[in-house]
Amino acid sequence: MDKLFWKNHVNNIHAHKQKMEAEKFKNYEKRTCKFTFRNGKEVFGVIWKSPKQKIENYYFTSSREFEQIAKNARPLEGCPIKIEDLIHAELIY
Repeated sequence: MDKLFWKNHVNNIHAHKQKMEAEKFKNYEKRTCKFTFRNGKEVFGVIWKSPKQKIENYYFTSSREFEQIAKNARPLEGCPIKIEDLIHAELIY
């Protein structure tokens, strides 16, 4: 195979493994998505940023739990995650 093919292939792999930036993540916050993490794990659910803390902390929960929490007007609860470990998000409608 030629050098151009391998160069493009390596660039695609590198782009896939990059972390998601917080600015880009805003498009997916509090919306049902399929998330891909750096370790290859894919999960479906909702991720949000904690609004009450000085340091940005992100949390994950299932879509169903998120809807129930929002419906009952309870404080959001979820599993803490590192946004740096998130490499891809896809909206689920």
